[in-house]
Amino acid sequence: MPAFPTEQILIDRAEAGDPYALFEMAVSIEESALGDADLRRAADYYRRAATRGHLTALNNLCLMAVRSDSVVSVSREEWGRLEELGRSGDREAQNTVGLGHFYGEAADFDYELAREWYTRSAEGGCAAAQFNLGGIWFEAKGVDRDLDKAVTWYSRAAQSGHELALVQLGSMHEKGLGVEKNLALALTLYSCALRRHSKRAAIHLGIMYAKGKEISQDLPTAYALFERSLELRDNADNGTLHPSYIENALYWLGHITEQSPALGKRTALYWYGRGADAGSDLCAKQVERLKRESGPSRARRSSRRKH
Repeated sequence: MPAFPTEQILIDRAEAGDPYALFEMAVSIEESALGDADLRRAADYYRRAATRGHLTALNNLCLMAVRSDSVVSVSREEWGRLEELGRSGDREAQNTVGLGHFYGEAADFDYELAREWYTRSAEGGCAAAQFNLGGIWFEAKGVDRDLDKAVTWYSRAAQSGHELALVQLGSMHEKGLGVEKNLALALTLYSCALRRHSKRAAIHLGIMYAKGKEISQDLPTAYALFERSLELRDNADNGTLHPSYIENALYWLGHITEQSPALGKRTALYWYGRGADAGSDLCAKQVERLKRESGPSRARRSSRRKH
């Protein structure tokens, strides 16, 4: 079948001011953004679409302002329009307003207001808000910690297929936090999240296979999962991935490699080295250990070649 010139059509229509084309261009730029300049360019397209009545563009613009660490900003008028949209019953807007208050970006920092907006959105069925509300109770943000409520809201979000909720609920069942410890269910939840290309889930599953938790130990599968976790691009909606996730994956890649005669210590040193560069003290210690262990043998080989 011939290729259709859809990209050029959208570019031309966006230049003509079509709000749908402007929105599509914004989404495409944001998803492939490599730096601040790309984020600002995406925001400009969202803003142009929003001024032409595209409500999802307005929400996405404000969402970028909340999570871009001040790279993107919105005016009081734009934020006011989002709040008005939220008060009219728009669930996505309600969640974004909640995020604004939670992080103090584009809105006053206020956990109580964040919880109120999240609750409106979550009760209306927004999975992202259900996850965020679970986080309020899990992390005790402006409230006493309540793991029962956290599990309730994480479960509702997970039942809608929310990737982070699946991972968080899996972790709670793996550790027995607020629920009875259930490794089989944790395995299921992580697997569901991995089907949604979750970087976090790949690492959690890799550790379960590496340690033989609930399943037979399978180091090749664990290795493949850790490698895959490095290849997966984390969804921007998930927020910043904590460095410990990547450090964990790199440590385990080095550790598993050490156990494999076919791969050997040189490959292990490569993975540990990457982990050390990423900030892992544990990986740095393994690098030092391997270098100490290989030092004397190299000296002996060098000495033999001289005779």
